[in-house]
Amino acid sequence: MKKILFAINKLGIGGAERLVVDQINALDRNEFEPYLLTLIPEPENSILSEVTLPSEQKLYIPVQGMLDIGSIFKIKKIIKDNNIDIVISNLFLANTIVRIASILAGVRDIFSYEHSIYSDKRMWQRVADKMLARFTKKIFVGAKDVKHFTVKQEGIREDKFVINYNAADFKRLNISKEKNRDMREKFGVPQDAILIVATGRLIEQKGHTYLIKALQKINQDDVYCLIFGQGVLKERLESQIQESGLGERVKLAGIVPMDEILSSADIFCMPSLWEGLSVALVQAMAAGKAIVATNVSGTNEAIVDNENGLLVEPKNSSVLVGALQKLISDAELRERLGSNARSLSVRFSIEENVSRLVKELNN
Repeated sequence: MKKILFAINKLGIGGAERLVVDQINALDRNEFEPYLLTLIPEPENSILSEVTLPSEQKLYIPVQGMLDIGSIFKIKKIIKDNNIDIVISNLFLANTIVRIASILAGVRDIFSYEHSIYSDKRMWQRVADKMLARFTKKIFVGAKDVKHFTVKQEGIREDKFVINYNAADFKRLNISKEKNRDMREKFGVPQDAILIVATGRLIEQKGHTYLIKALQKINQDDVYCLIFGQGVLKERLESQIQESGLGERVKLAGIVPMDEILSSADIFCMPSLWEGLSVALVQAMAAGKAIVATNVSGTNEAIVDNENGLLVEPKNSSVLVGALQKLISDAELRERLGSNARSLSVRFSIEENVSRLVKELNN
């Protein structure tokens, strides 16, 4: 049995974090003995408790930053003491610190993950990634465009990368009428209203400001929107909602379990400016929701326009309005797109993801 260490900064709510938890839980325990290593204190909304590992296999080494040499040697000791055979690191801090420690510990099978397009990487970060890639067996990417971007950005050989689409454990999605009713009552949404939902951190990348602009142009009392997530733009988005006169029908709804969000939704909207491949998007597909999303990297590998969703130009609230109104006014179209999305979601299941992961680990 091979011992495998999954390393990530922390397990706050996010796509990369969700994927790591689902990968650990889905691994065949007859073939692998997984461990988890985190480096940053867990936030209030953490999914650490969902990891199905005994406490002694949930490891934590606090890291103060890239120059925390002491932590590197502590991680090296953990790797050697537990006889770790394989390391998979996620997100830049863990990708750097844990790969260095793994190299020092003599681990031969080192893997890393690039979950999205990170256009804001500094030069020193790109250099660090390129140097560590020499000691990395494979770099997993969540979408084709992530691979192409990272190859170009960091000058790493293309054959170092393996496309393993971001995925989710669809069995966790317990969609129900009861949750729909309860969610609408909780947030003051009429039971017969059309409800648009959006999820993701409240940051520029997620494009929520363009969704709010679009909603301002949809002057229908029976159309509501809940935007789920937390982030640095919360106050700005709240001000935009109030200044647009949308306070009764559009709300920032905080952190809520995904099955409750999707149970309540008639339309799932993802107005991102860029992506890798959103885990929330593939969950919405599996739930059979009508989807409006921007035609950006990753998303356009999962959504085919007018087949299993509608794709629109990013940063364009006018075209977003048109797509939303098309779905608002056509229940049959919502049903057709949602049904097709559900059928096509199987390629983004955690079972498919882990199968591809294990194939590479055993090569």
